[in-house]
Amino acid sequence: MRQTCERETTKKVCGHEARDGLYPATMKSRSAYEERQYPATTWVSTSTEGPSLNDANNHMYRKLFSYIQGNNAKGMKLNTTTPIRTRIVPCHGATCSTIFIMSFLIPADSGDSAPTPWIRRSSSRRTPGAIRGQQPMKFREIFVTQSYPSHEIRIFEGRPNESDWLEESHKLAESLRKEPSIDKSYYYTVWYDPPFQLFHRVNEVWMAKKAEKQQPSTNAGNDHISPETKDHPVTT
Repeated sequence: MRQTCERETTKKVCGHEARDGLYPATMKSRSAYEERQYPATTWVSTSTEGPSLNDANNHMYRKLFSYIQGNNAKGMKLNTTTPIRTRIVPCHGATCSTIFIMSFLIPADSGDSAPTPWIRRSSSRRTPGAIRGQQPMKFREIFVTQSYPSHEIRIFEGRPNESDWLEESHKLAESLRKEPSIDKSYYYTVWYDPPFQLFHRVNEVWMAKKAEKQQPSTNAGNDHISPETKDHPVTT
């Protein structure tokens, strides 16, 4: 039985106060979700597309794990942090695919100096919305972004499958149906615990507030660190 973690049980059941790596600057409790504002955080990400969240996560996790193990321009190993999140941009047509973007949190002491990922020379895949006939673009199979926005977050316990994640995202969207400032066109699945942990697992679904304006970058001189956007070139 999956349990939705209400604010009064969060610390006991979900370990909300004891997470490593990511701490909200502000937090407000609502009846069915939390509103959190995080400080600027740096993430390393990769993306793919297709019908299966499980397959996408397995594919992307291997790429990101290789990056933090030193397969980057500096040969630099990074500590593993939590959470791990996957942004899901659903497909709503017969000729498109769902986009998945998995991100590892860069440790705070490495955020300003996150190593540059290796760059593919070119790709035959066009970015979403690209004009037919355009030259293939150069892109990083792994990319580094900086994230600022507020998030509305639903917390629940257990070992969710794809249907569970979808159900929880629908519940969060329903709770936020009268909130026009929330971008409901995509959502995040977020998890904190290793696969071998069987009980009291922390799972969250995030939806972000729509960006009001571009935030200034704190990474002057690090051109490979860019502000986070909704979509990135798919790097399958």
